[in-house]
Amino acid sequence: MSDAYLTTYLNDHLGASVAGIELARRCHSNNAKSDLGTFLEELLLILEENQVKIRKLLRRLNSGESELKKLGGWALEKVGRLKLNNSLFGYTSLARVIELEALLAGLKAQSAMWSVLQKQRSDDERFAGIDFERARKLSEEMLEKMEDHHSIAAEKAFAVRKISGQV
Repeated sequence: MSDAYLTTYLNDHLGASVAGIELARRCHSNNAKSDLGTFLEELLLILEENQVKIRKLLRRLNSGESELKKLGGWALEKVGRLKLNNSLFGYTSLARVIELEALLAGLKAQSAMWSVLQKQRSDDERFAGIDFERARKLSEEMLEKMEDHHSIAAEKAFAVRKISGQV
């Protein structure tokens, strides 16, 4: 992996982390007083910590942060709010499911990134002190917890309700 490719790769993940943090904040604001809200607080801390690590890696490569990719991540999250969820103005159980699925995808990508960096760059002296394995494990732990919250959200959103003994 050349430094040019690595810089692009890290900037792609930096842009995605901007989107993920924005999405996690929005999801938290709509679910703050629940178990999901408590989990999202924990997730936000880890996502922010991972973003700091990505920025540190870019600095150690003597590379700049792509403002365009960060702006793109921010804009992508904002555009995602326009998706219709069967309610023009309110937050719906469907919106929650979709948000959690997007966060699941981001966590999977982040876990894969830490795994790639661990395998390809763990011996790179410029990255000394960055524990890729710990970062990967944290991402995977959050992924497992997110899958549980997603299942609960999907059950609530798509539950078949019985009316007078009929389905």
